[in-house]
Amino acid sequence: MMNEKKIGELVRETVLLVQAISEMQERLEQNKAALVTEAQARKSEGRKTEGGGLAVAFNGEDSMARVVFPGPKLVSFRKTDAAYEKISAAAGTFFKMLFRPTTSYKPVKDFREEARLLLREGKQAETLIELCEEKSAPTVSFEVVEKFVDDWPGAE
Repeated sequence: MMNEKKIGELVRETVLLVQAISEMQERLEQNKAALVTEAQARKSEGRKTEGGGLAVAFNGEDSMARVVFPGPKLVSFRKTDAAYEKISAAAGTFFKMLFRPTTSYKPVKDFREEARLLLREGKQAETLIELCEEKSAPTVSFEVVEKFVDDWPGAE
C-alpha cells in the first residue's frame, strides 16, 4: 500500500501528464489541420488513390506525412429514405441491375462503372452516382523513416 505522500505524488504526476497530453493533443490537431490546409493548396501535386481519392505527401528530415482526401464513398439507403425516389428515378429501368436489395439498397460492386455503362447518358449516370455518394473527411498519417527514400508511396 502507498502512503499519503506517495499517493499525492502519483496524483500530481498524473494531473501533469493529463495536462501535457491535452496540450499535445491540441497541438497535434492544429498541426494536422495545417497539413490538410497545405495539402488542399497542393492537390495538383498529389497522387490518385485506388478508391478515387487523392494523397498529398510531405517530407520531413527523418519522417513524412501523408494527407489523404478519400474519394466519396457509396452509401446504402432504404426504400423509406427521402433519396430513394430520386435514386430510383435516376437509375430508371436499370435500378435492379445497379442495386441489390437487402434491408437497405446497397450499390453493386463496381457501381460507378456499371452506372456509366448502363446509363449511357453521362449526366443521368453522374447524377445517380452523386446521389449515392457520401463525402469523407481527409486523414493525416505519419511515418518515421530511418533513411529518406524518394520512391515511398505518395512521394512527389
